[in-house]
Amino acid sequence: MEMKQINETTLKIMITMEDLEEHGMELKDFLIPQEKTEEFFYTVMDELDLPDNFKNSGMLSFRVTPRKDRVDVFVTKSEDFLQKNSSKLLKITLWIREILKPTISSKSMIRP
Repeated sequence: MEMKQINETTLKIMITMEDLEEHGMELKDFLIPQEKTEEFFYTVMDELDLPDNFKNSGMLSFRVTPRKDRVDVFVTKSEDFLQKNSSKLLKITLWIREILKPTISSKSMIRP
C-alpha cells in the first residue's frame, strides 16, 4: 500500500490486490456503499501515516478507481470547501427563503 498527496485536499492511496485480500475485501465490495467498505477505508487510513491536515479534518469523500493490478482510492477532505464557500452558501440559503416566502405566506392564509 502506498500513499501520495496530490494537493492540500486530496490523497491518492494505491492498494494492491494482495492488500485487499489481506483485509477481506474484493472489488465488488466497492460497488455498493456498505459499512464494510467504510470500515476498510478508515482502517487503511489508520495504517498509513496521514498528513496532519487530514487527521480529524471532518468529512471525507472516497473515490475508487480500479486498475489492472491495484485499486486507487482518492481521499478528499470537504472541510475546506465549506470554509471557503460558507458566505456563498448563506447567500443561496437566503435567496431560496426569499423565493419561497410568497409560497409560505399564501399557505398560511388558507384556513380549513
